[in-house]
Amino acid sequence: MSTMPVSRQIRYFKESRENWKERALEKQEQLRFFSQKIDDLTRSRDKTMDLTSDLIKQALETVRCRDLSEWINEIFGQSMLSKRKAVFDRSFDDMKVA
Repeated sequence: MSTMPVSRQIRYFKESRENWKERALEKQEQLRFFSQKIDDLTRSRDKTMDLTSDLIKQALETVRCRDLSEWINEIFGQSMLSKRKAVFDRSFDDMKVA
């Protein structure tokens, strides 16, 4: 038995569940982002490189997300959409509700 009051346990479990949902959504968003980047790369490189689904699958199985992210940032830099998102996110953080 826990020595924590029941109300505190409930609050702890609710926060834990919400944190799990948030992390899962972040992972889904990251996977969607990489999938879109790979699709973009495939379309843009079709004329110069023969990217097969097997080659892409092999690359996804052997390359870490962190390494792929660093490579994308190094090669392509920050996209206009991510620049806009960063600016607007900061502007909403500056707003305070009375």
